[in-house]
Amino acid sequence: MFKPPFVVEATARLGYPESTIVGIGIVLLCCTVLYVVRRTAVLGAILLTGYLGGAVASNVRAGTPFFNVVFPVLFAVMVWASLVLRDARIESVLFKGRVDKERPMSFQAYVDNIKAKTGKTPQEFKKLAAKEGLLQPGVKAMAIVAWLKRDFGLGHGHAMAIYATFKGRTK
Repeated sequence: MFKPPFVVEATARLGYPESTIVGIGIVLLCCTVLYVVRRTAVLGAILLTGYLGGAVASNVRAGTPFFNVVFPVLFAVMVWASLVLRDARIESVLFKGRVDKERPMSFQAYVDNIKAKTGKTPQEFKKLAAKEGLLQPGVKAMAIVAWLKRDFGLGHGHAMAIYATFKGRTK
């Protein structure tokens, strides 16, 4: 494995044997890969925070300059800030639902998202539903929702929004 001289020197200064460099590097690489993958980003951020906390502890124990202690903390803050910026759900969790209160999804946003995904307006869905016989008296809402999910790949909330337009809701 590649061990640059400055890494060997820094590792020795922190009191770790040279033999730990590869293992520490692999741990960092694994944490970073988990962080980069959207599905595992939170786990990656947690693990990177722990890794950086270890860096802070090592630097404090070794009595290194203040910048060496503060840099891992600043880097951890950037890890979480970038995670918040790329996933609004994280902001919602970290800041107690603030995102949902500030930016609720409007009914029109549902309709716009459906049009972007399917290329169809609520009126076009209504015509198609009529052709399928789904607007007849006695047809349950869930039958229409199931059709929208199955034939157009809509999620439950989006399918319910289209059903609401069939019943005259526009807001």
